[in-house]
Amino acid sequence: MSIANFTLSVKRSQIRNHIQVRSVHTFKGLESRVVILAEVGPRTSRLLDPVLYVGCSRVRTYLVLLYERTLAEETRSKITDSVRPS
Repeated sequence: MSIANFTLSVKRSQIRNHIQVRSVHTFKGLESRVVILAEVGPRTSRLLDPVLYVGCSRVRTYLVLLYERTLAEETRSKITDSVRPS
């Protein structure tokens, strides 16, 4: 699958413009320079703590969080408090 000039793949690749795509659950134990957490929304808010822990603890340099605008303010605050640099 591709988006714009990027190829999405489940396998790790050193090829320029290739992006490894995985669920949070299959990413346990791995590390990446960039992590994009997507689809964080009302349906996933009950699983938010483990998702944030795994996603945030696997990133080395850049973390991108994509969450739905309809997410409750309390949950959005929890996200921003969790990912704020120490």
